[in-house]
Amino acid sequence: MKKTLIVIFIFFIFLNSFSQKVNKDLYLFITEKPVYEVSNDTIVFQQFKIDFDSKNSKKSIILVNENGNLIKKIALKGTFNRVLNLIYKNVNSNNDPVIVRGKDISNYLTLDEIIFQSDFENFNAIINNFNIYLINSKENSDDYYIARKVLIKKRSGL
Repeated sequence: MKKTLIVIFIFFIFLNSFSQKVNKDLYLFITEKPVYEVSNDTIVFQQFKIDFDSKNSKKSIILVNENGNLIKKIALKGTFNRVLNLIYKNVNSNNDPVIVRGKDISNYLTLDEIIFQSDFENFNAIINNFNIYLINSKENSDDYYIARKVLIKKRSGL
């Protein structure tokens, strides 16, 4: 009986070791500075904001009326505000930035590729399957980048 329990236990350990899902890394290249930043000797906190609707929210129209006067109209698009907040938090060196070689980066997106996603919910579902690292495109040297592991918080609203 003891041997049977040991064999079953080892079998479950064996199955569990192969069923662990390992997330791959996804690198987001941005040029934005943090919208919020706090740092001291024990904590570094940075929050980056990616606004999906910022470039398409306002249109201006210029018309000439029947009297020949110029009329300016501004149309604001009434849609949901779709925002991703990328949060980098390093407390007591538990999430230090890492140096990554450019040729080692296989999964990456640029800021333009992120902003112009037509399906926000689908994009969110996809990126939740990855470990997300943020790279400021301006912080590179000879094909080496500084990557910071971030948490993503989605926000949709009016």
